[in-house]
Amino acid sequence: MFEELFAQPSTIERYRSAPFAEERLRYLQHQAEAGASRGTLRNVAIHQLCLVGHLELTPGESVPVCQVEAAARKQSCLARRSHREPALPAQSTAFFSHAVQWLRFLGRLFGAIGARQSPCLHAFRHSFAVHRLTAWYRQGADVQRLLPILSTYLGHQDPAGTQVYLSMTPQLLQQASLRFERYERGGNDE
Repeated sequence: MFEELFAQPSTIERYRSAPFAEERLRYLQHQAEAGASRGTLRNVAIHQLCLVGHLELTPGESVPVCQVEAAARKQSCLARRSHREPALPAQSTAFFSHAVQWLRFLGRLFGAIGARQSPCLHAFRHSFAVHRLTAWYRQGADVQRLLPILSTYLGHQDPAGTQVYLSMTPQLLQQASLRFERYERGGNDE
């Protein structure tokens, strides 16, 4: 199947040797039998490989929906950085949709989409990162100097990996605005 979707031997080998190759191939075959186009199958294969890279999948374990959402956000950030332009919401939605459909097919998706769920670990990590950043702004701390420390604490290799968890909240926006106003008036803020 990978030979039908990709031309470069090195690409084909990368897809063959990546984790969960059998499960990825089974789903691609299922999609092909359902009439999916070559372009759609190629996109699904790309999204599967990205998902396997973002999640720590282990055989037989279910994946919570919130982890799939976090992987979609991470993939969107990576796409923006690699193309140096904003990723389209449809790209993130397509990644999420393909990931959810594949995990459902495998019987490994945990939780309902759009349903009220108990918070998962990623939700706590997100809250922690945003609250820490807001607190640093309130304290007048050097946020740019502290971001690598926060990234290390969260287990990321660099601050870019932490961006997934940093969404703008009204409190964070207010603190960043106050910092900028002080800077604009000739203050000493970074």
